[in-house]
Amino acid sequence: MHRLLLSGAAAIALMCGAVSAQTMSKYGTDNRWRAIGELTDAQLGAVLHANGRVSMSGTFFASDSATLSDGANEVLFKLARVLEGMPDARLAVVGHTDSTGDFSSNLELSQTRAQAVVDALVAAPNNVDPARLAAVGVGAIDPVASNTSTEGRALNRRVSFVLIDAADKASADGAWIPDPVTGCLIWNSGQPSDGEGASWNGACKDGKANGRGTAVFWDANGLEGRFDGDLQNGKADGPGVAWARNDDMTGYDRYEGYFVAGEAAGEVTITTTEGYVFIGEFLEDGDHAVGELTTPEGWVLQGEIKDGQTVGSALAYFETEEGELYFGDVENNAKNGFGMMISPNETSYIGEFKEGSPSGLGVFEDTAGSQFVGQFDAGSPNGVGTAVDSEGVAYQGRFIDGVPDGVILVTDMDGTQRTETWQNGSKVE
Repeated sequence: MHRLLLSGAAAIALMCGAVSAQTMSKYGTDNRWRAIGELTDAQLGAVLHANGRVSMSGTFFASDSATLSDGANEVLFKLARVLEGMPDARLAVVGHTDSTGDFSSNLELSQTRAQAVVDALVAAPNNVDPARLAAVGVGAIDPVASNTSTEGRALNRRVSFVLIDAADKASADGAWIPDPVTGCLIWNSGQPSDGEGASWNGACKDGKANGRGTAVFWDANGLEGRFDGDLQNGKADGPGVAWARNDDMTGYDRYEGYFVAGEAAGEVTITTTEGYVFIGEFLEDGDHAVGELTTPEGWVLQGEIKDGQTVGSALAYFETEEGELYFGDVENNAKNGFGMMISPNETSYIGEFKEGSPSGLGVFEDTAGSQFVGQFDAGSPNGVGTAVDSEGVAYQGRFIDGVPDGVILVTDMDGTQRTETWQNGSKVE
């Protein structure tokens, strides 16, 4: 699967909804869920290494506030000391709220709380490198206590820390990312990015995501993607739909089709943020496919595409930025074969093309009604043909760069014929 990484709120909301209240009740009774304040430095490091997550719970935030209480300083200093001994570790700082307020405001508040913790860890005396931290807010969807009591709501106003990357967890080919709630591993292909995290709301087998469900991915820049479908051994495998953030981070491209070992394979439909639609089949990987590409303007390309270029023969319908319209054969990203071209000044050509220009047999007509039928080369009439001017007079013979050359048979509108001699672009009297 192409890289699907995500940010915050909406993504984690999907995964957290799959965790039962019974699982949540384990907070505080199991080392992997124990609060930082309850752990020694050695225990905290061991928990992060073994389970990839730990919680900062306690009355560290007042209701509807993102201001850290004085009691948070000791906890954050302890975490900073532990991170000094884990130089390759990066953390997702996940903010939580109680259920007071509406969903949107809680989501925003949780993001602000997470960022407040990141800012405190970066500041002196903690001095944690900001590149190692990513703030994510999930609102009130992940409570650790009942929201019906003052004490419970205070416990829910917390921040969790999730180990999202370490030297032994990533490679150039991808990274295994633990779900911050269940610890279930999800594979994300490609070069890992800053602040990477993921969630999974389906089954977990042998510590890896399996079966049908939703995987959500985020990074330091926010929500990066989502996959709905089948996973086997932590990787997309089977039918599914994936959304991936585009390169300029203005939206998400959609992939629907079949996946094998984490990569799109076989038949696929791709819809980009800009409105391009590709329907076809991957031949090798995500950069090599055969099918039909439709542009937002309705232009169409049919054939084989690799690394953004056509391979071999293809059929295209498109308009250039200058306003030239073309429908016909293309090869290696150039007009090649038989096609029809209408220029910005509305002259038209129908016939053979070679390396992007009219070459071979063709028909040219301008807006005044003049026409040439015959041989073309390098974009102009070159060879034997017949030209008819706007008055209906026909010139038959050999042409060089659109001009008669040699002995030319001229036929007037009334059928009268005569011969003319042309040389160097001019008629010889």
